[in-house]
Amino acid sequence: MSRRRRLPRPVRHALKRIKNEFLYAGFRAVVALFHLLPPVAGLRIGAAIGTAAYYVVWPERRRALEHLAIAFGSEKTEAERRRIARASFAHLGMCFVEFVNFERMRDRLGATVELADRAAIDACLARGKGLIWVTGHLGNWEILASYMGAREGFKVNAVSRAAYDPRMQALLVRMRAQCGVRSIERGDPRATRELIGVFRRNEVLAMLIDQDTKVQGVFVDFFGRPAWTPVAAAALAYKMDAPVLVGFIERLPSLRHRITFSGPVALPRTGDAQEDLRLATAEFTRRIEAQLRRVPEQWVWMHRRWKRRPGAAGEGVQGR
Repeated sequence: MSRRRRLPRPVRHALKRIKNEFLYAGFRAVVALFHLLPPVAGLRIGAAIGTAAYYVVWPERRRALEHLAIAFGSEKTEAERRRIARASFAHLGMCFVEFVNFERMRDRLGATVELADRAAIDACLARGKGLIWVTGHLGNWEILASYMGAREGFKVNAVSRAAYDPRMQALLVRMRAQCGVRSIERGDPRATRELIGVFRRNEVLAMLIDQDTKVQGVFVDFFGRPAWTPVAAAALAYKMDAPVLVGFIERLPSLRHRITFSGPVALPRTGDAQEDLRLATAEFTRRIEAQLRRVPEQWVWMHRRWKRRPGAAGEGVQGR
């Protein structure tokens, strides 16, 4: 069988630019549309769009169902797993609508979001060494950061991957900044200096560690199967002697959200730096899995969480 010939590089770049133009224009149009709608109506439409995507975008639906079978194959029936997958798509549709309405939502965060125990967060920051907030793509993680910044007044920094288009990235950074969240772009040459600055200024660093991404990590147990997991949160905790909370935001009935957390996490100190990183990351992941089991419909099951396998080339633990 002959190999499929690739298009010339200039043609590929031109097609990519055209695609980015359509995506950016489409995103701006959707943002403008949802700004015209009442919040409740927008959320209902978002849920409906997400549900429709479950039926239309079959590769992601298939992947979500495969991953649910890995996680809950012996615990839930096929019908239950399909219900969770469908609900997760609807949830993501609502998350998108909430995100594009951040500017409008900012003044309503106090009425729509509740925080379990601010005093515990203040106690961590009283140490003067900053705070690492470990979380995952559960609930609406963007609202979690925005509430902490805009409503509670914490200086919040969030590590994130750059968007596909510089204009989109600038828009996302600006939308987060409007709610008091400063973006630190993963892979930016200035990222290390910016991260250290977070702790020197005694601020909050939010980190999502529940995805298999191209970063330094370790394999830890996730639903009984090894999953490649970033170690940056653990490495920074040890390096900067910073406290760590593992916390989440959960979507509630009546269009509300609740923020809960556990910790500070006692970091292992076995005398083996790499083993400490693995054990700490495993503990963070265990708490993420526990929350995921509580609200499985609020996670991104279409993500390839078990993409890499132990023994693959190019894997390494980040030291401290």
